[in-house]
Amino acid sequence: LLLNKGYDKMWLKCGLGIVGRESSFASGSRYEVTNALKRIANIVGYDSSLGPAQMKGSTAEDLGLDPDDLFTDIGALDAAYRLIKRNFNLARSKGYTEEPSNLGSKGTGNATLDIAIAAYNGGKSYMGPWCESTDSKRKEKGYKDKCSKIPKDKQIIVKNYVPNYKTERWDGVNISTHGYVIEVAGWIRKMTCIR
Repeated sequence: LLLNKGYDKMWLKCGLGIVGRESSFASGSRYEVTNALKRIANIVGYDSSLGPAQMKGSTAEDLGLDPDDLFTDIGALDAAYRLIKRNFNLARSKGYTEEPSNLGSKGTGNATLDIAIAAYNGGKSYMGPWCESTDSKRKEKGYKDKCSKIPKDKQIIVKNYVPNYKTERWDGVNISTHGYVIEVAGWIRKMTCIR
């Protein structure tokens, strides 16, 4: 349906990769239970992640979509498609390139797409530019810092960097930024139905 509307195949594969990672394509009892609870929370005023793409209603509205569309398969795919494409364009404007990120072949092989995927899950603040840390302990661990936090004369920009934040969630589904990108990239590679 979306291909017939002129949607780009590559971005659809990315959207499907997101939906695969976020909800296993709207399947399983965990998804059924949590999605119903999130829908109720949304009705009473919480801005919860909704539907197969697990997108907040406010984000859907920002993309020009009706939040109720997030509960349909096509609406969720459309929303994921729009957000990943917007994130990609923003990442490109921030200097990311189509060379591999620090994830190498574990990611998509395209730093701009890797950071766009990371931003889908964690927000635009994940995008750089990133610099070598000036803190010796952070540097020793390989951590980078936002360049905006480092004086201009001490900035050493790290090209195509994707940070690796780790999150422990209330529902036990812990995630890291790199793990998220790697999972989505794996789903994208499996999308052989769209060539």
